[in-house]
Amino acid sequence: MVDFNYEIFNEKAVIYDKTRARYSNNYINLLCKEIYENKIKIAVDIAAGTGINTTILSKYVNQVIAIEPNKDMYKQLKRNILEKNTCLINTTAQHTTLLDNSVDLITVAQAFQLLDLKDTKKEFKRILKKKRESYFSME
Repeated sequence: MVDFNYEIFNEKAVIYDKTRARYSNNYINLLCKEIYENKIKIAVDIAAGTGINTTILSKYVNQVIAIEPNKDMYKQLKRNILEKNTCLINTTAQHTTLLDNSVDLITVAQAFQLLDLKDTKKEFKRILKKKRESYFSME
């Protein structure tokens, strides 16, 4: 397994949270279309950071699971996320701790540089419901 530097955001979470650009209405519209057309109920936000994408997802699905490996970002995520339909887990994309075939949608917003793509793809296929696998792509 590749050793990724998850500590890259140490002591930067508050600044990141204040300065990180928010997502466009186009992104939100595309996400909503995907959620509604495919009857998405459970979504996972990988490398959730401070929760910008997690907060958006929580408005449109029954449950969001936010995965964040960096301890400082995770602390800020806990401060930011107040939605009752959101579960936060301090772990990596490669080891989500989620059950097999348990999620409908996986999002990764601007964090691919933090992922071991080979191991992450294997984990995503494991946790994604089999009926969703047909539109799985991470090449």
